[in-house]
Amino acid sequence: MKKIIYLFIGFFLLTMGCDRKIDLANPNQLTSADYWKTRDQAYAATTAIYNALIVDGSYMRSFPGLTDSRGDDFTGDSPWLDLVLTGQFIIPTTSDPVFWIWREFYLVINRANQVLAFVPPYEESVLPSEEKKRLLGQAYFLRGLAYYNWLPLLR
Repeated sequence: MKKIIYLFIGFFLLTMGCDRKIDLANPNQLTSADYWKTRDQAYAATTAIYNALIVDGSYMRSFPGLTDSRGDDFTGDSPWLDLVLTGQFIIPTTSDPVFWIWREFYLVINRANQVLAFVPPYEESVLPSEEKKRLLGQAYFLRGLAYYNWLPLLR
């Protein structure tokens, strides 16, 4: 009899504990639907694409070092195994610097895709067409640059 009472109380508490009317959205975090409203936000999103080019995995360190090591004019006796192996056209699947390069260029691609998706619907009164074309052109170029740069890593 005790088990039945405990099961009934447990079932009652489980069914009463969940209210589906609770709003689970974080009021401190913008969503895509909330963000793309102003001219300044479109410019900030385009600037964020450039920001991904200066982190450690892209043009700041890993990408130039690992791609330059493949050239005929590059010599050195670095103890850094990733640099040596990449210079021999061997890319280990466990290489963190190669992962950083992929991650950062995909970050560029993701941010550019967001600009390309959310800037065209802007109305003329919010973002004039000349400015819109300029932002979209930058996004297309930077996305193409990211694709172009990580393709040599496949070979």
